[in-house]
Amino acid sequence: MIFISEYLLTYLSISFIGLLIYYYRNYYHQNIMQIEKRQNNIIVYYKGGKYDITNFLTKHPGGKNAIIDFNGEDVEKSMAENKHSTGAYNLLEKYKIN
Repeated sequence: MIFISEYLLTYLSISFIGLLIYYYRNYYHQNIMQIEKRQNNIIVYYKGGKYDITNFLTKHPGGKNAIIDFNGEDVEKSMAENKHSTGAYNLLEKYKIN
């Protein structure tokens, strides 16, 4: 009976950790992104990094309207779909804040 209790306790502990990870990925991170969307700065995410591209808006070759709608969002998929150069990715790193 003790073995079953220890097994059950281990299982519940692992399940709880899994729930915490799920919560962070799906709720906490989304809430942070929504809060940042309401701020004046344009914040985007790329491969886990956080970037303040506010000062880049007027310099973007596609115009500021091409990137302003991504405020508070992950731009990895969009950048890959729009064939950005290596220089563009290097430039993005200059705006990394986290």
